[in-house]
Amino acid sequence: DDGVDDGSRGVDGVKNRKSSGTPTTAQTWLFSSEHVEQLEAFGFVVLDDVVPEQAVRQMYEQCESLADKLFPVNQEGRDDDLASIKIDIENPTASPLNVAGTFLWSLPRKLCEVSSSSSISPPKCALAARERAENTAYPKFAQLAKYDKQGARYDPHVDYDPNNAEGPEGSRICERNLTAILYFNLGYETEAEGCLRVFLNQKQEEQEEEQEEDKEAKERGGEQQQQQQQKFLDIQPLPGRLVLFDSRRILHGVTPSFKRRWAMTVWS
Repeated sequence: DDGVDDGSRGVDGVKNRKSSGTPTTAQTWLFSSEHVEQLEAFGFVVLDDVVPEQAVRQMYEQCESLADKLFPVNQEGRDDDLASIKIDIENPTASPLNVAGTFLWSLPRKLCEVSSSSSISPPKCALAARERAENTAYPKFAQLAKYDKQGARYDPHVDYDPNNAEGPEGSRICERNLTAILYFNLGYETEAEGCLRVFLNQKQEEQEEEQEEDKEAKERGGEQQQQQQQKFLDIQPLPGRLVLFDSRRILHGVTPSFKRRWAMTVWS
C-alpha cells in the first residue's frame, strides 16, 4: 500500500485551512470554495483548529466523565466503545458535547451557502445532507466513540449501506450522505497513532469509466486483472480537527491506536 502521513496537509499538498471560529456559530467562512471543490472532487476534506482550544478542553473533559458509560460494539473488525448522544439543536450550549453536535449538524447548510456565494455547484452529498439536517421531524443524534485498549482499530468500511434500513427514520444507515468527525484528543502524540485512514478516491466519472473498462475486459475473457496499489491518507486525530467525507463514496478505517482516542461523528 502507498501510505501518506498527512501531517497538516490535505489532498495533493493543499494546506488544511485553520479557523478561529467557535463551533456555536459555525460561520460560513469556515469553508472556502476550495474546500467545497475538494469535497466534490476527492470525496473528503480536512480542516484544522475549527474549535478553540478551551472549547476542545471542555469537550474532552465531558468525554472523560462519560468514559465508563460507553458500551463495546462487539462487532468483528472494530474495537471502539460507543454512546449515542441526542443533540438539542434548539439549545446548542446545553453542554460542551451538545455544542459539538450542533456544530456538526450545521455543516451541510454552511457547505451549500459557500457554494451559492461562490457560484459553484454544491457537492451532491452536501445537498442531500442539508435536506436531512434541516428536517425538524427527525431527532438529531451524534455518536461518541472511544478507542481505549492497546491496538484498538476499525477495519476499512463505508458508512453507507443501501440495504440497512434498521432503526427509526432519520437515523438509518441507508440514509447517510455526509460524515462529519470532530476530534477531542488533547496532547495527541504521533506515537499514539489511531489515524483515520482514508482510501483516496477518484472523481465519480473516472471510477465509472474504469468499472466499465473492467467489465468489458472480463466479457472478453481476459485473465489479467487490474492490480493497482491502493493509495491512502492517514489523518491524525488532532484536537479540534474536523474531517468531512462523502458517506456513500469513501472507504475508510482507523489504524491501531495506542492511547485513549475520542471522536464525535454525525451522519447527515
